[in-house]
Amino acid sequence: MRVLLVRAKVARDVIPDELRAAGAMVDVVEAYETVVPKRSRERVRSLMKDSIRRPHIVTFTSSSTVRNFAELLGSGKTRSLKNIQFASIGPITSATLRELELPRALKHESSPWAA
Repeated sequence: MRVLLVRAKVARDVIPDELRAAGAMVDVVEAYETVVPKRSRERVRSLMKDSIRRPHIVTFTSSSTVRNFAELLGSGKTRSLKNIQFASIGPITSATLRELELPRALKHESSPWAA
């Protein structure tokens, strides 16, 4: 069996490795990559300073979004995010939140991937 896997430029190799282990011939094609828009730094910093618009919770969809968010805030700024909780949609993203010491929301019992 031949498989074409279309995915992000930065991605783990779990799927292609498992497909190959099952005997498939796998071609991987990068269809997109995550880039940070230039205006995002000011927008994020402005939101975090605005007492009315400041979020109560921030949800991340990938490890790269967590890393980019931390970079947008700047060095050392992630520790000053009091009263904001962070959530993720999966275990790898949750691990990145822990790695960057972002205050995670409490794990919901029905979700195996909650931060």
